[in-house]
This record gives sequence, structure tokens and C-alpha cells, in this order.
Amino acid sequence: MTATADKPAAVDTVTLTIDGVEVSVPKGTLIIRFRDRDVSLGPGEMLVVPKGVEHAPYAQEETHILLIEPRSTAHTGDVSSDQTVALEDQEWI
Repeated sequence: MTATADKPAAVDTVTLTIDGVEVSVPKGTLIIRFRDRDVSLGPGEMLVVPKGVEHAPYAQEETHILLIEPRSTAHTGDVSSDQTVALEDQEWI
């Protein structure tokens, strides 16, 4: 199905194509925890977190997400732990 401005596609999938690589985000629920509230995101939904706003993504089940951020962003913030991956070892498309 092809979506147009006056007839959007009726699917629960966000698809983004970057340099010919198609990325789909069709599964799960992601919770973004802020200091004062939680925001729940399902398939096809998007949230822009302003620069400098403290937040923590959380999922209770397997969740597929597409994260867009500057390459210089440390994925664990200022904390270094077993989950920290050096910038040069992270996968970028």
C-alpha cells in the first residue's frame, strides 16, 4: 500500500530509508522515563527529546526501535558500566 498526504497507510510500522537502507520499527512498547513523567511509545509513534533533557528508555519486552542522535552522544550518559560500548565500536548506518 502506498501512502499519500490525503490517504495515509493503515499499518503499525514506521519505515525510514537512509542511503538505500530500509529500517522498520514494528514491534513492542518503549517507555521513556523523565524526571516528572513517563511517555509510552508504541509501533509507529515518535518522540523528540530536547537536547540536555535527562531521560531513560525502558522496555518490559523485546522492542524494536529506531534511534536518531548525534554520533557523539554517549548511549549510557556519564555512566560507565558493562552496557557501555565505545563510540568507535557502536553500529552506525
